Amino acid sequence: MGYSEEPETLPLSPPEIPPNVVPIQPTPDLIPEANKKASKPKWSPMSRCGTGFRGQRIQLLSNHFKVGVSSSGGYFFHYSVRLFFSCFNLPAWKVGLCLLEFYLLQNLLFLIALGCLLL
Repeated sequence: MGYSEEPETLPLSPPEIPPNVVPIQPTPDLIPEANKKASKPKWSPMSRCGTGFRGQRIQLLSNHFKVGVSSSGGYFFHYSVRLFFSCFNLPAWKVGLCLLEFYLLQNLLFLIALGCLLL
């Protein structure tokens, strides 16, 4: 089972280059002017004024890495942030889930009290 009697077909190999063919080498006159000069990046940092002013201000330590790829002057910024609510002593995403469950339960009880929802 699973064995095929038909021979397996292999992909075609690329055609052989004849020995009398000389490959064309690019010369500076063949390179377009647009590729010769470095283009400006098509992105710019987003302005973030007005955010992060609620609650207590903190110092944030971040690492900046110089990247050596083909783009000119590229920087990557990586932030790893863990937020905790002091009143719950839980990570922020868990508090968000708990509050969401609380609001859903509160709305469910409200609908039951109004008689709009029958169980």
